[in-house]
Amino acid sequence: MTNRPAIYVVPSRNGSGEYAAFCQHLRARVDTVDAREPGALIKDGRNALVLSTDLGAEELTALRSKAPHCSLVHVSGLSSVEVALKNGPLFLAADACLSWTDHPLSVDLILKLYEALTRGDLRIDALALAGGAIEKRVLTSLHAQYPAIEALGAALEAANVRDYHRSAFVDATVELITNALYDAPADADGKALRYDDADRSKDAALAGRELVELRWVVGERYLIAGVADHYGRLRPKHILQVLTKCYDAGKGAGSTLNSVVNTSAKGGANIGFFTVVSKVSGLVVTVDPGVFTEVSCIIDRAASRKDMRIYPRLIVFKERG
Repeated sequence: MTNRPAIYVVPSRNGSGEYAAFCQHLRARVDTVDAREPGALIKDGRNALVLSTDLGAEELTALRSKAPHCSLVHVSGLSSVEVALKNGPLFLAADACLSWTDHPLSVDLILKLYEALTRGDLRIDALALAGGAIEKRVLTSLHAQYPAIEALGAALEAANVRDYHRSAFVDATVELITNALYDAPADADGKALRYDDADRSKDAALAGRELVELRWVVGERYLIAGVADHYGRLRPKHILQVLTKCYDAGKGAGSTLNSVVNTSAKGGANIGFFTVVSKVSGLVVTVDPGVFTEVSCIIDRAASRKDMRIYPRLIVFKERG
């Protein structure tokens, strides 16, 4: 018996054409195993990545109990993300009303999940997707973010990145840094130590778990930035609350992700997180509760200006279970 993980694909019961297309693209890149009866999966006890799309909450719970050593990836639209999050610790979601499965990013991210499982690693090496040199900055003070962002902007300009890609990428990265610096820090009782509305003109030194790590890579196809804090406070319920609220506010014919952001009121960390989602092609979140949170944002340089307004957003969430 080999210990190498397998990728099991549970077919759609509702005949989802997009999910079938996604699985077809995946099979072109890596070997998979069809699993028409989820309850009969993984009898050899090895680790595996299990993909499903329309199993109900009870079926997902039963599958996890029968194969607790497996990582379950629920490929779903954001409208059904609640089922995925509550039956984690890992999910891949996209805007179901848009055609996204033929895009290589969705398959690339699944393969990165597979690599992490193969290594036994919690973190998803999203930055490796870009294939370029990774730059790193450790923010040792609140205001250390400013020269770091200037360096990021210079790298984008040197690579002749389009203005609208550069603007969206910088805006998303700044928002992630702000969350890590002002929203993540908390004491042992979970009480916030800083707030998003704090006076930004005041600098303060950071040490120990207060340090924030920023990494980025400018690739030929993807722009990727990762921001990590050492608190691990981002929970699945936070993502669920944000996405549910914002998508409910933007329902209706012709609404785009940007219009959802504009009609969803009131700022703060939650709407800030959704603003990140609205600006990028993909978002990868890995969390070790109480230890670290790492959020990586991805922009596809092949996306047009129109694509950037209504582009399918992919979200991957992985948590130590």
